[in-house]
Amino acid sequence: MRTVEVSVFTASELSKRSLERAIEDYRAVYRSETDVEVIASIAAAIEAAGFHMDKGFSIGPWVRCFLRVSGDDEVLNAEGDSALSWFLSTFLAPYRMKDGSIQSCPFTGVCYDEDCIDHIRERLNDGYTVREAFEGLAEMGRQILEADEEARCSPDDFIDTADANRWEFTEDGKFWVAK
Repeated sequence: MRTVEVSVFTASELSKRSLERAIEDYRAVYRSETDVEVIASIAAAIEAAGFHMDKGFSIGPWVRCFLRVSGDDEVLNAEGDSALSWFLSTFLAPYRMKDGSIQSCPFTGVCYDEDCIDHIRERLNDGYTVREAFEGLAEMGRQILEADEEARCSPDDFIDTADANRWEFTEDGKFWVAK
């Protein structure tokens, strides 16, 4: 038998370089629930419109993002006033409340539903086709996921998360797990 002594540190006790390494290791293995929620909102918005999201899509932080939608080509190819009319009278109609407002987070109950609605509205107002507006949801998802990861992996937020979970690290920033 042998005895090994290892000094362990909290995240706030790490040197700047070791903290950066701990954050990079964390980023490499940890996936936020945000990924699942953003993709679920995008898929639900597409389904609510009566379209289908093709299986070959890519949505994630720091990657080339894309998706393809299929459905009624007449609607998907609409632009300008006809696209906005469809958006207001057909797409949003099931979620309109008695006072004229739109139900909050109508597709999944998560805030990213609102981002999808806002994105589609903005794109249609800018003259994009319905297809372009919906396929642009992949890029919107990338931006949300990058912002989320940047926030989660900022030194202050990482230290807060590490402290809350009582994580410990070796002097060089590797996660320590007592065996």
